[in-house]
Amino acid sequence: MSTVVGIIVAVLLILILAWLLGYAARAARPPAPGAPVTGMLAMERKVSLTLTMMIGIGLFFTGYALLFEPAREAAARERQQRDSIERGIQTFSTLCFPCHGADGKGAVVPGDPNKRVAPQLNRQDFWVGSSSDLDQQKQVYDFLSKTIHRGRPGTPMPAWGQQDGGPLLDEQIHELVLMIMNGNRQMTANIEIQPQPGVYEYKSVSGTPWDIIHQQLDESFAQGVPTPIPASSLLGNASGPNAAGQQAFVKYGCGGCHTIQGFPGAAGKVGPELTHIGTEAEKMKPGMAGPDYIDESIRQPAAFITPNFTNDMPQLPVSDAERKALVDWLSSLK
Repeated sequence: MSTVVGIIVAVLLILILAWLLGYAARAARPPAPGAPVTGMLAMERKVSLTLTMMIGIGLFFTGYALLFEPAREAAARERQQRDSIERGIQTFSTLCFPCHGADGKGAVVPGDPNKRVAPQLNRQDFWVGSSSDLDQQKQVYDFLSKTIHRGRPGTPMPAWGQQDGGPLLDEQIHELVLMIMNGNRQMTANIEIQPQPGVYEYKSVSGTPWDIIHQQLDESFAQGVPTPIPASSLLGNASGPNAAGQQAFVKYGCGGCHTIQGFPGAAGKVGPELTHIGTEAEKMKPGMAGPDYIDESIRQPAAFITPNFTNDMPQLPVSDAERKALVDWLSSLK
């Protein structure tokens, strides 16, 4: 829209400039024989040339804006976003990695007696480039922003926003969300290194934000910072027909919201208990088999809300194979 307005203004200025040049040329001619002498030819010429110069300057700046301003604005936005993502990397590397893992793929929450797993944030469905649908991108942004601001009651996730009693400013949460949503973006950032005790320097590294976080945390771990406990540690050497379903359950942090008695890390109270879901699923929707109900609940969490619960479950980015493995395992819990 601004480009169209600029073009219209430029055309009008050119037309005015052409008229002034023509007028100045006419004013510079001596009067025809017998025409009345006004005595103002020189002054009219000066005024016309001054106006012509002013219009020319206006045309110059209009043309400059049309040619270079969009690129300058785009470069400024890109630089600002890159700086915001870099600050988001620092915030995650300081506050978030103990629960969500050095690679953003989830870890056992430190100090949680139930060993619940924080969900992974390094997910393709969160990335800006995974969808050209602006409404969907806005939904992802709102979901992440509200979750960080308010926390998840009933889970180890605290409220981080200052308005909800947390330590982070709105801008810091915005930077975190930008970092998560640009998790597949290639960039360069500075990380802090300690080449020798008491000496700190900055090193330029490249990769995705998650690659850079991992490199920053490797430096921190080398200096004695406790490493996160990987979610996979809860399963030990799980094997058998249910192993794939159990691995997907742990991978996506389902135990943070659901309880399965006897299953490590599954002690959440946000969603329905799943200890006997294989039996209870048969009764949930008349005419729908239990496995079909479980499958629908994973694909479309809002399709049916269990009584006394709210729809807090996000749509998980599980593959078809993972979803089938989850359905098969959960259906076996009688």
